[in-house]
Amino acid sequence: MVAAVVAAAVSLLAPAPALARRSGMTWGIQPAPSPQPDAVFFSVSCHSDKQCMAVGIRSTQDGHWVPLAEVSDRDRWTVASPRAAQLTDGSFRAVSCPAKSKCLAVGERGGVPVAGHWDHGSWTMRELSRPTGDGFVQLEDVACSAPNACTAVGWTQTADGQRSLAERWDGRTWRLQPTANPAGAQLTTLSGTSCVDDRFCMGVGQTSVPTYAGTGTGGLAQHWNGGSWTAQAIPMPDGNTVFMWPMAVSCLTNRFCVTVGMYTDVQGHDRILAASWDGQHWTVQDPPNPPDRSSRDSRSQLYDVSCTSMMSCVGSGRYYDTAGHERALIEMWDGTSWTIQTTPAQPHPESTLWGISCQKKGCTAVGETRTDGDDARRFTLVERSS
Repeated sequence: MVAAVVAAAVSLLAPAPALARRSGMTWGIQPAPSPQPDAVFFSVSCHSDKQCMAVGIRSTQDGHWVPLAEVSDRDRWTVASPRAAQLTDGSFRAVSCPAKSKCLAVGERGGVPVAGHWDHGSWTMRELSRPTGDGFVQLEDVACSAPNACTAVGWTQTADGQRSLAERWDGRTWRLQPTANPAGAQLTTLSGTSCVDDRFCMGVGQTSVPTYAGTGTGGLAQHWNGGSWTAQAIPMPDGNTVFMWPMAVSCLTNRFCVTVGMYTDVQGHDRILAASWDGQHWTVQDPPNPPDRSSRDSRSQLYDVSCTSMMSCVGSGRYYDTAGHERALIEMWDGTSWTIQTTPAQPHPESTLWGISCQKKGCTAVGETRTDGDDARRFTLVERSS
């Protein structure tokens, strides 16, 4: 394992063949089944350029919401959800595929954290532990460095507020891990995680902090060293920040990670957040906001990020345009700066890309496209770069 990590670190010194220092990518929509009445993808993981799994949620004809999963084989998507007997109210929030035809999806079912283990087309559903005395638990993300080494993160509701949560899969059982919640903080969550091996994972999220305008939320990173979690603050972009939310992270080694999300200034304007980790410190970057962003509703966020080299990371999310519609957003880091990518025309007025996964030959981003109006419908969305 150590030799493999050293080899990977050496390989990162050179650009990845397909994506290094590229300022533009060509994106197209891939057809994917969208179960009726409504269906949404929240996350995607690609083990190779030819095989991906996307997970999310779909509604049933009788008004329930149940987990959704689909797999791709050479760009052809098919439904691969758990059997009806395994489905109850709940959702899959995230997925990680560490090996061919092996994926692990996490989510919740009636406030109880669940994991779905997918092995060559067959699902095994497991309920995870909850901290003693705590209430609702939400798992937000999962990362696997191997089929027997996965970490799921999220948060749990306690009598004193929200606390970050981490659970570890060793191939046989899930075990709770103590996380690093800052003393006195009423809110601490983990929204994203990325694992290099069983000795290094990085988690990102929020925690309560004093800000320019009083008490707000700041960015928090927690890294796992094989034995414990340690917390470190992510710097605020500027002194006027009152709300900061790192939502996702992608790590290539224990000395290179990129996190993305959003932050809000004292005027109430949302802006895109990005920061990089060098093994000791976080450095805030300056990704652009879309030029056609609405001045009335300035919300813009990157929800997920995937890196294939130190000079190639791609983030996905949404923003509101001047007409007030949500638009899919993709930005790319080339080692020097972030640039907005051109996304294809959507079949419906609204669209969001919740998740992204990149390999050497391209990226797959997933989310939803929606009609507008009081009876708006939600459909799965898959975009693929070349």
